[in-house]
Amino acid sequence: MSWFDNIGLDCGLWTDVQRWKWSAHLPMEFSSAEDFNPPVRRTSKISEGEKVQEMGNSDLWSEMWDVENWKKFLKVNLPDFSGSGFRPVLQMWSELENKIGGKTVKRKTIWPVVAVVASRKS
Repeated sequence: MSWFDNIGLDCGLWTDVQRWKWSAHLPMEFSSAEDFNPPVRRTSKISEGEKVQEMGNSDLWSEMWDVENWKKFLKVNLPDFSGSGFRPVLQMWSELENKIGGKTVKRKTIWPVVAVVASRKS
């Protein structure tokens, strides 16, 4: 939710902190902050002197996916995907098929990526 900005790096231990963000215009979370109870508040622990760089490379981590790829993705990440609690998701497959142009049509799927790098002080 916060692009790892909520991870603070103690300037007494770390130097040359850099935060690299690719496709930062995309949401990183699967749920909005308001979906949680209490709502999640985005926080930033970026210290003065840290370098933050946002890159717009939408090809860095992307693949061409059809509806079956999305079904596999959800099944791996949500092991109980077939349960009754997921009926609303199961009902969305035909809507997704229609929006992307058909069951076998592949569309570019992009994941945002973030890397936080630093050197440890000796």
